[in-house]
Amino acid sequence: MRARITKADLESSQLSWKCIEPMLLSVRGKDLASKAAVYDQLNEGQRALYLFYAFHNHVHSVAEFYWFAAYSIIELKSWDGLKNGLRYLNNMELVQLLEQIERLIESENKLGEQWAMPNPSDIAVDNELFQEAEKLFCSYKLAAEEAIAKLNGIILSNPDDFIEMETD
Repeated sequence: MRARITKADLESSQLSWKCIEPMLLSVRGKDLASKAAVYDQLNEGQRALYLFYAFHNHVHSVAEFYWFAAYSIIELKSWDGLKNGLRYLNNMELVQLLEQIERLIESENKLGEQWAMPNPSDIAVDNELFQEAEKLFCSYKLAAEEAIAKLNGIILSNPDDFIEMETD
């Protein structure tokens, strides 16, 4: 399962998104079983893109970043897959950043083996939590931009793993 890409897309800064967009859009609003079925059809590099963009496209603010990271860890159970995908793509900076937000979420929401799912509004009422999450979010935004550029390069170096060229 590879995305159909035009020659113009190869030069786009959004190349990595275009390579996984059809798969993610096909499961938007569907249950986890449907999402897992599409994920299972992907190769390792595509899986890394899938989980990266599934996370990245949901985090546009500090509150969303904090809450969706917690949701990915606690409910979706996709966090380890996200980190493993980034390791596969050799993006240790982003892995380390995700581990920092994971530690923050654990310190705030895990008591022993029990998790408490945070609310997006938690960050608005706890200034210390907001400041720590904001620092991580700002670092994440910069690291994610760099990651996307690296992902684009990986795709260009390994096109058979990610794309199918559209014919004119």
